[in-house]
Parts: sequence; C-alpha cells; structure tokens
Amino acid sequence: MPGMRFIFHAMLGFSIGIVGTGMVYGTVARDHGARDGARLRLARLHAGQVQARVPFEATVAPPLPLLPRYGVAVTPGATLVWHLLDGTDGAQVELSSTPTFEPGTTKLLDVDGETLKLPTDLGTGILYWRLRGRAGEVTGERTSSTWMVDVVAASEPVWG
Repeated sequence: MPGMRFIFHAMLGFSIGIVGTGMVYGTVARDHGARDGARLRLARLHAGQVQARVPFEATVAPPLPLLPRYGVAVTPGATLVWHLLDGTDGAQVELSSTPTFEPGTTKLLDVDGETLKLPTDLGTGILYWRLRGRAGEVTGERTSSTWMVDVVAASEPVWG
C-alpha cells in the first residue's frame, strides 16, 4: 500500500499549504487594515473631529416595539405600543413613508410612556416607524428595529 500512503501524505501537505497560505494572507490583511485604521484615527485627530466614546452599557436603550404587528392594516389614529427598558421613561418615535427614514419624509414625536396614538393627518399608505429610548432629557442614538403598518381609510376593511 505504498501508493495509498503517498496519496494521504500528498493530500495532508496540500491541506496544510492551503491553511498556511490563508493564515499568511489573513495576517497581511489585518496588518494593512490596522495601519489604515491608525491613519484614519490620526487624520481625525488632526482635523479636530475626534469624539468622546461612551461605553455601550452607558447608552440609552431603545424600546421594544409591540403593536400593531408588522405589516398589518390600521386606520388613522391607531395606537402604537412598545415596552420601555430599565432606565428609560419615554421614547422618540420616528414616522416615515420610506424605510430609510430620509430627513424630508420623517416626523419625530417625543412621547412619555409606552403608547402613541398616530396623528390622523398622516394620510393613508405604508408607514414605517422605529423608536429611540429617552431618559429624562437625553434621547438615545440607537434605534429599535423598523416596523411597518399600512394605514388605510376608515371605510376599508382592517385585517390583523
């Protein structure tokens, strides 16, 4: 069986070569990325754009959206419901006709508590909403997941 032993050793050597090559390329890529990151930090430092970092644990947590369920049809004036996490007393609700919440299409509403009755002047159509947590006067930067509802005229059937 000398032929089988040769095939085994050839395959083993080939595998080790592939793994070794990957490790070398990974190290080189990491080193280049670290240098590029250092250059970027240095450029920001010299440009005066360095901002103080806040530990993740110290940030204001976004609320958890609950109702209405994603994608259901609702009538104007429906109520949005969410759950506030510890350390928060309200939310900033972002309402938009686009899922990207572009500035010209987004309405911001500051709310105390865990509910908001949708303004009736929003009209009908698809409405996207997400939440930012509030603790006193501080509004968090992190947002909840984006939810969507279909606002229909009061005369149309509502499924849900």
